[in-house]
Amino acid sequence: MISSSSQMAPGQLQPLAGCSQASLAASLAEEKRARKLAEDDALRLYNRIRQLQKEEERADRRIKQTKQRAVSVQQQQRHLLERMSEKAAREAALQAQLERQVAENQKLKQEHERIRQQVESRLLAEKASIAAATKEQRAELAAELEALQARSLAAVVAKKEAVKQQQASGATKLQQHKAAKQAVAHQEYERRLKEELEVKAAKEQEIADLAQLEMQLITRLKLKQQQQVQAARQLEQAVAMRQSVRKSQQLPSQRVRSSANSRPSTAASCGSIAGSRGRNSSSSMSQQQQAQQQSRDGAADEAVARAFSSYDDSATGMIPTQAVADLLADLGMPLEGDALALALAQLDEQRSGTVSFGQFLLWWKE
Repeated sequence: MISSSSQMAPGQLQPLAGCSQASLAASLAEEKRARKLAEDDALRLYNRIRQLQKEEERADRRIKQTKQRAVSVQQQQRHLLERMSEKAAREAALQAQLERQVAENQKLKQEHERIRQQVESRLLAEKASIAAATKEQRAELAAELEALQARSLAAVVAKKEAVKQQQASGATKLQQHKAAKQAVAHQEYERRLKEELEVKAAKEQEIADLAQLEMQLITRLKLKQQQQVQAARQLEQAVAMRQSVRKSQQLPSQRVRSSANSRPSTAASCGSIAGSRGRNSSSSMSQQQQAQQQSRDGAADEAVARAFSSYDDSATGMIPTQAVADLLADLGMPLEGDALALALAQLDEQRSGTVSFGQFLLWWKE
């Protein structure tokens, strides 16, 4: 009986020690959960602020680009109007020059006709007055008349050729000007197209970098959760070792004492030991449930990521808002009507028509 009472006596102090350690462990776990929730909230707010800042920067860049394009279009229109006015002035000048040439030709023809008539009249008068002139004089007069006509005709032909050459050179210059203008416009179009392609490639690279950063943040969050589980396990092991050390220190002093009421104390000790074991087992069960819950959360995040990637055809970390309903149905939470509209309003507050993986994951966990 003495040996049995000495063996049961340490159990009488065990409930108090177990209760204090359990309360400390519970409060420590509660503080860790609160700290984790605060860190998660801070991370969400930081990510949200970063996204809003990036959206604002993109909007500013788009506004600036639109203004620059408007200014360039206005400048091009002014240049086009100036060129059209210059072209009209040149065409008017050419037309006036052509009309002057035609008028001069008409004057020359009239002058030649008048000269011819004068010569003929003079010849007729001379023929009438000098009827007895010789054949040689008549031949000389005829040769002189033919030479005069040939010279006048050659002058008229030369002037016509000069006008034709001027018209041909003007048409050639006009064609060359049009070709140069078309070449400049084509080069400008190619330059703007190249700039648009470069901007598009930069945006796609930026979206890919953001998606990669988002996946890295999710991976680090999972590692943090695993580290917290390991820290909780190490804390449990340290508490258990501390309790075993205390038991080993209290056992020699308790053996010296005797117990008057062996049976009641034995029953009480048995009850206290059973209660302590029940509390320890419940504490270990709750910690196991917490670890299982964390592992389930990690698996759920992976399932959400896989379902989200099935709708992310371009691998940019973004899906259209029209695919959210199908994604929720795949995840086992179908929404319709007002509930779906409310969810889309929370996911796409900027009305951009797309939803990122980080936004969807935060909304899903909330």
